[in-house]
Amino acid sequence: MALGGAVGQNLGGWVFGLTATVMVGGPVRLYAAHSEQVLRLPDGAQVLGGNAECAIGAYGIGGKVLCTQYHPEMTPKFAAALVQEYRPKLPAKVGAAAKASLSQSADMAWIAKLSAGSMTIGARCRFPPAEQRFSFEKSVLRHEFSSSLNFRRKFGAL
Repeated sequence: MALGGAVGQNLGGWVFGLTATVMVGGPVRLYAAHSEQVLRLPDGAQVLGGNAECAIGAYGIGGKVLCTQYHPEMTPKFAAALVQEYRPKLPAKVGAAAKASLSQSADMAWIAKLSAGSMTIGARCRFPPAEQRFSFEKSVLRHEFSSSLNFRRKFGAL
């Protein structure tokens, strides 16, 4: 893990589709697509969210870094296409639950406030302005965007 800490296999297996979690401030429904999770926080990190499937679902460092296991960038259409693509590759129970989860809605208003930087999560962690996020994401998280771009090329603009 680039910031320290440790990541490993989720003992409960895949978390896929829409999932209910708790962030500091209350419950929220977000899309998830992972079988790994943070097992040990980086030095100085504070847990900001999680649930029974993923105890460290989100954390912050020093009020400047926000990390999450969830995918607030996913639209409902993108999530549905992702579930459709991966369902045959997942354990049957996980795929069926992921598909069924899409009958509910993600908390897109919560996501929009977070992305706009108009919402503070935890005592000191505020999502940075878009131009800072883009710069950081472009330089540090290029591999994650590559995966997303490959998916988008296959399924078109979602």
